[in-house]
Amino acid sequence: MLQDFVKENWGSPFIVAFMVLLAGAAFLLYAGLPYQANTIASYAFCAIVVGFVLQFVGFLRQKKVEASLGSINGRS
Repeated sequence: MLQDFVKENWGSPFIVAFMVLLAGAAFLLYAGLPYQANTIASYAFCAIVVGFVLQFVGFLRQKKVEASLGSINGRS
């Protein structure tokens, strides 16, 4: 079930990683470690960018598959 979701949504692991890293950065900032929090937040930003790009590529791929299936079935 989870594997099927990840196969359809390529960016989902990176988006989850973003949320975890951002929560970790917030905790580090609260703990008084701003340099470490900034470093973790930078990694979180990279993860969300990669996740967004992969989600967009997956979306375009899905649209292409749906379009080809529609043309096979005689739909425009």
